[in-house]
Amino acid sequence: MIQYHIPNAIAYEYGPFGEVVRSSGLGALNPFQFSTKYTDSETGLNYYGYRYYNPSTGRWMSRDPIEEIAFCALHANEKRKFREHGLQKLKPSYVFANNNAIGDIDFLGLDVFLEAHPVAGGYNHSFITLMVCSGSKFFNDPRFSHTTADGKHYATIGAGPTGWYPFTFSYLINGIDRPKDIDRSTKDYSVQIPDPGGKTDDAFIESLLDTNSKYNEKAEYTLFPNPTDPYWYNSNSYVSGIFQLTIGFIPEAPPNTPGFNDPVPASYFP
Repeated sequence: MIQYHIPNAIAYEYGPFGEVVRSSGLGALNPFQFSTKYTDSETGLNYYGYRYYNPSTGRWMSRDPIEEIAFCALHANEKRKFREHGLQKLKPSYVFANNNAIGDIDFLGLDVFLEAHPVAGGYNHSFITLMVCSGSKFFNDPRFSHTTADGKHYATIGAGPTGWYPFTFSYLINGIDRPKDIDRSTKDYSVQIPDPGGKTDDAFIESLLDTNSKYNEKAEYTLFPNPTDPYWYNSNSYVSGIFQLTIGFIPEAPPNTPGFNDPVPASYFP
């Protein structure tokens, strides 16, 4: 038996926040360094897909795109406090890896988004976008046949009238991948919505799709729902109703979305 000694081609030593203290071999030529992330040779910043990290200062260069809701979303038993009092009444928590960064992983990343695009009269139509990476069981699902520039597959959940309202009577009908929802060029609002129940990414998406499939399409449609009228709703009402049934609370409404705070009730999802 012959034993060969092959020296390390690349070796790094890091400081406590990821700054390269010293490197050897071809280390200076390798752009993928701390935590396997791309390192910009000119600025020294690490790119994590959604924002940059500065290992010299131990700070992110911008806010987390899902903002403060990430730290409170796992407290499902405090949903009422969230809706009535806001974030300041909730205890901190972490959505990453179901609040278990040692024993679990988050390999799919950000998945569920509340989005909106403009419609007539300066108002917005809201819908749900579900994005998955190659590790998801939905990656080859025919509903997720649309692709983003970075290779993610996505589908949308939304609703609209059956006819040319307001000139004819209409029901509110739902749909996967409605043409105007799929067109990302018109989107003017997007906020990531984490699951507060500790589900995996795939389980969260599956629960949203399951809720959507239960809708009986019997709600009557109106452009401007009135909370005092329990029968008339619109596309914004539908999206907030899906979220209320799936995660237990209604996210903050996108701008100019009448009906969003008047969700389609559970009775229409038997």
